Amino acid sequence: MKKMKAFMLLMIVLLIAGCAQDTWKSIFTEKLEGMGYTVVEHEVDTLTRVIRSKEEEYKDIHLALFWEVQEFDLSKYEGKTIKYHIYRVKNHPVDLTTELAESTELYLGVIDGEYIGGYSIPYKKGETFL
Repeated sequence: MKKMKAFMLLMIVLLIAGCAQDTWKSIFTEKLEGMGYTVVEHEVDTLTRVIRSKEEEYKDIHLALFWEVQEFDLSKYEGKTIKYHIYRVKNHPVDLTTELAESTELYLGVIDGEYIGGYSIPYKKGETFL
């Protein structure tokens, strides 16, 4: 009986987690298409990391570039986990920065169920533009 309850609890947790992921996918896809972008691909997996102090974050140039374009104070989220939802889109201004890219890759950050910002980079499978 305990095994059955544990199994049911696990199934409920997985169902809720899956629904949350689908909800963000739906919200982000609608927003991106509303902005005139064509969604080419959505990564099923997300990238997750814990936000460190501003001093630590700025030691990595890529993270420093991300934080410099956000419209909030980084310290507000220090110690929290950010989950990036990854999309590849066409018709984005980054597409114009290089003829080598197939599309633009967007990393849309969510903390505690709230979209906080993101960043974009040119994308081509097997290539690195950073």
